Amino acid sequence: MPKEIINKIRPELDKVISFLDRELARIRTGRASPFLVEDVVVDCFGKLLPLKQLASISASGPKQILIQPWDKSYIEGIVRALEKTGIGASPIVDKEVIRINVPPLTQEYRKELLKLLSQKQEEARKII
Repeated sequence: MPKEIINKIRPELDKVISFLDRELARIRTGRASPFLVEDVVVDCFGKLLPLKQLASISASGPKQILIQPWDKSYIEGIVRALEKTGIGASPIVDKEVIRINVPPLTQEYRKELLKLLSQKQEEARKII
């Protein structure tokens, strides 16, 4: 009987877990992660494209994100899009590479982070 109940609700629980995985990966903590910027929408030649389609994104150490556009002409659009996001860091252009230094968490941001996590938890509850 308990196994039947678990098997019945498993798809719903899997959906909630995958939602939380995606949402929590996009939240800025004190650590650099490509997930912070990969879905940033970039206006490139009149088309809106996610950053992950225009560049290679990697974490170059625990505090730095490295973005290598596949074409030099994308750099200006990528920088503009990154400046509009609320990640709390300014992009730095270094020849053909864009670097983002992830700042340490402030006490004020930690309080906002707790509120955001509570909000994501409520959203996950509504999925079920």
